[in-house]
Parts: sequence; structure tokens; C-alpha cells
Amino acid sequence: MPGDMIGIARMNVPAIYVYGGTIRPGNWKGKDLTIVSSFEAVGEFTAGRMSEEDFKGIEKSAR
Repeated sequence: MPGDMIGIARMNVPAIYVYGGTIRPGNWKGKDLTIVSSFEAVGEFTAGRMSEEDFKGIEKSAR
């Protein structure tokens, strides 16, 4: 989003920026997932507190 706003400002013409909103959450085993869930899963898997099946499932399901 900041890159778009910078481009609009540099063109020096009137413009309207329409933000499309957030992305729908993914889902893994009944739990809503976001992109942050992927980062948390990396830490949990690396620490040995998450199975490989859950790790891959979260990585593929998070949006």
C-alpha cells in the first residue's frame, strides 16, 4: 500500500486510492489462520513443538 501511495504522489495528479480490505483467514483443523500463523508455525516446528504434518498444513492454508 505505501508503494501505491508514493506512486500516486509522484504523478502529481488527483487520484483516489481504494483499499480492498484484509484477506479472509485460512483454516487448519478448525482454527482461523493469518499470515502471522505461518511465522509462528516456523518457530514452533523449529523448536520441536509441532508435527511436520501440522506445519505443512498451516503453511499451505494460511493466507
